Amino acid sequence: MSQVVLLRSNPSAISVPSCLDIINDIQFTYPLWLEDMKEMERMIFEFPNRVPSFIEGMKRKQKLFDGDRSDLVLVMLDSFQFTYPKWHGDKLDAELAYIKTPPLAKKKIECMKRKQELFSQNRSSAEIMELDSLRLTYDGHENDTTEAERLYV
Repeated sequence: MSQVVLLRSNPSAISVPSCLDIINDIQFTYPLWLEDMKEMERMIFEFPNRVPSFIEGMKRKQKLFDGDRSDLVLVMLDSFQFTYPKWHGDKLDAELAYIKTPPLAKKKIECMKRKQELFSQNRSSAEIMELDSLRLTYDGHENDTTEAERLYV
């Protein structure tokens, strides 16, 4: 069965003509790809301007499923050795962000790096050095410092 049967059920309604060509060039095999195809068909009718980025996300899902981590965002993610608590969940979040919005994935990776720095007690970033230089002594400063570190990551 061709993957484009869904799209061809009403070809005159397709407002993004290159979609069929793109979909024909790729054999999707990742889990739930058929659901994504149905979602794309709905988008063609309701939000045609979102279809190209959705297709790019499908292509990134397929690459991940195939084990292809050659994209620079994934190379960056894989280049760090994370050990802080719950880093596995953050890594999955970064991979999901990569599928939908690669620039957001980069921000998530930067956040993970800051979490790792704090966990490793590396306080050499300018922001943390400034916080440490305050030499706070008032009651409750520990809670405020912890909150500032949380906001930093």
